[in-house]
Amino acid sequence: MRILVNRGRPDVLSLAHAGGEIRFPITRVYDESTDLHTAGTIPNAIAVAAWMDQERFLQRLCDEIDEVADDDAAIPDADRAAQEAALSAQILAAWPGVRQQRNVRGW
Repeated sequence: MRILVNRGRPDVLSLAHAGGEIRFPITRVYDESTDLHTAGTIPNAIAVAAWMDQERFLQRLCDEIDEVADDDAAIPDADRAAQEAALSAQILAAWPGVRQQRNVRGW
């Protein structure tokens, strides 16, 4: 969260020192919907919102998580780890090429 808040902080140095303008943070975006794969920048509104009111931003995020979480249906951590290991073993057994890619990528 701290990183997001820091990214949202506007740059006012130019304004304070030389009467320049306030620079708000931007983020790079990529459009891969065409063969051109264009890139550009847009204002980073999420980071600015987090910077403006970190407490409220975090609370609203937690509220959203609580709303969709279903603790009664959650898998206990120990069971989840065992199920993930079993699924990984099944995937690797079914597709031997995955193991080679996994080793190359350092998974």
